[in-house]
Amino acid sequence: MQADLILNFHGVGQPARALEPGEAAYWISADQFHAIVEEIRKAPRRVGITFDDGNASDLEICAPVLADAGLSATIFVLAGRIGQAGSLGPPELLQLQEMGFTIGTHGHDHRDWRRLDKAGEKRELIEAREIIAATCGGPVLEAAIPFGNYNRRVLTMLRGHGYERVYSSDGGPAGDGWLVPRTSVRADTSPARIREVLSGQESAFRQLRRSAAMLRKRLF
Repeated sequence: MQADLILNFHGVGQPARALEPGEAAYWISADQFHAIVEEIRKAPRRVGITFDDGNASDLEICAPVLADAGLSATIFVLAGRIGQAGSLGPPELLQLQEMGFTIGTHGHDHRDWRRLDKAGEKRELIEAREIIAATCGGPVLEAAIPFGNYNRRVLTMLRGHGYERVYSSDGGPAGDGWLVPRTSVRADTSPARIREVLSGQESAFRQLRRSAAMLRKRLF
């Protein structure tokens, strides 16, 4: 995905499954999504789009809107939710691929990867990728870190397992590195904030604070 910045979405519309604590804050309305796509179409920079969790709304609501706008996205799927109520199943993932969407992994059970033991590492970073690859009929080369929580050990594990690109939730420019920041869209993200992000006109203080937080994660 070649982009100057990346907007990351979770669920859109009415959830069709029970949500985890705190997850509702990342669900937006269909009207919000339509409005943001219009802003993306007018943006002066290249904007990438990703979705985390593998919610059914990725196909039911979002994919047609993106297709009409001539846009695509990468879908980061939780292997443990494939085929469950409210989540994408194998036919839906194949349909998204046919529409030009890329499928990546978000792990198996939506866990904090900083706290994985050896068994958890195998389940989240190896077995989940194998399940998604078998479902989609091709290699899974990219991962999105759950909750945006990572440290040096997490990055070392991901490199060791051969992921070609890894996506965080740090915000800011995407760059062309191996670890790619994204800006997550929340229910309370204002239109003005979306335009600020798309224009790249963030305050120096916000940029400095973000850079310091990313450095701290990489080192510890």
